[in-house]
Amino acid sequence: FPSHDTKVIANDPAGLKVRFIYRDDKGYFQLSYPSASITLTSSVFDDITSNQHWNLSVRLTPISTGSSYNLYFAGYSNYVSDELNSFVVSASIPSASGSAILTNNKRLYVGAERANVTGAIAYNSLIKSLSARYWSDYLEEEELIDHAKNPNSYGRLNPSQPYSLITSSYVPKSETLLLHWDFTNVTASDSNGNVSNTIS
Repeated sequence: FPSHDTKVIANDPAGLKVRFIYRDDKGYFQLSYPSASITLTSSVFDDITSNQHWNLSVRLTPISTGSSYNLYFAGYSNYVSDELNSFVVSASIPSASGSAILTNNKRLYVGAERANVTGAIAYNSLIKSLSARYWSDYLEEEELIDHAKNPNSYGRLNPSQPYSLITSSYVPKSETLLLHWDFTNVTASDSNGNVSNTIS
């Protein structure tokens, strides 16, 4: 769709939403996929709003028979090398749904959820996000934990290995990061509430 068209498709076949839901310093993470009526939630964590850093991920991989996909929702909270909290939840979704997520147009947003991306606020957000990334490859759990330990790290294990979904030419895993929003240098919004960020 055109870059200026922010209309959100009803029951978007590729629409995935990650939310953090909290009350009284307790909270949990939620992934919803309305098109397939799937909701995944983490356990409830205490004192989660006390400057904890979390690395959240949504991953999708086909099962060997090709009849369905596994949808994984994971989060890791690390301080240096000590893992504080973590969760991994998953669900099986039909092959058609998995293909739709992979092949349909996508638009990312971070922060408050708004009607048609730029309209009225539907859900407020108090998160402070350092980055948002989209990969064309499946990241292993070890890679996610490494990224959680060091927010400035987003490298791959075995970066020179070929990307598994490309068979006609050599594409290393190190080149499977398709989008990277870096918010580490954002200190404030402008008079209109907008921020500028680095896109790579």
